[in-house]
Amino acid sequence: MNLVEFWSIIEKSRKGWDRNHPDGNQDRQLEALEELLSHLPSEEVASFERHFEDLFDRAYRWDLWHAAFIVADGCSDDSFMDFRAWLISMGRSNCEAAFADVETVAQIAVVPGVECVFFEGFSSVASEVYEKQTGKELHLNLPHPTEPAGDRVPEAEFPTRFPRLWRRSGKA
Repeated sequence: MNLVEFWSIIEKSRKGWDRNHPDGNQDRQLEALEELLSHLPSEEVASFERHFEDLFDRAYRWDLWHAAFIVADGCSDDSFMDFRAWLISMGRSNCEAAFADVETVAQIAVVPGVECVFFEGFSSVASEVYEKQTGKELHLNLPHPTEPAGDRVPEAEFPTRFPRLWRRSGKA
């Protein structure tokens, strides 16, 4: 599976997403993703997980953590893991936009249909499908960063460092 195919599966999993009815969007997407992955060979499910983990690690950045903190009024270590999973779940264009300009996170997060910017179950669905298919846990043994990339910004500087994000999140 290549990255284009990975993103295609993510987009297909979002087909039931309803901007007019936010409650349940994540549940519907999770169910759809599980269904889509369950029809793939286990090697493809492992490849999907590899792409997910690569993107998950790419999102391990201070600026994105700060964005999560702003839009959610706080963000712990565990919550930031769930935020990164949510960002990936929102699809290629949204994820790439956030990677290119962290201030676009507000345009993704503060819109109708988004029930929460944390998506805990999304990060484990591929490994769960793999285990159901093979009876074995999925161990990719990939190296992961130990610290977020970039510079940590003091919270007092958020309004000036991330002005659009700050305003869009209703902080200004």
